[in-house]
Amino acid sequence: MKVAVAVALGLGTMVGWKRIVVTVGERIGKSQVSYSSSAAVRG
Repeated sequence: MKVAVAVALGLGTMVGWKRIVVTVGERIGKSQVSYSSSAAVRG
């Protein structure tokens, strides 16, 4: 069962990766990111 779920998630990500990237990018773009929070992410 675990293998079937892993395969399904993997295939779904391979097929819909572009939509995921666009959605996450839009959410990040809408939120205000301060210098300190961006530095914390990079650090």
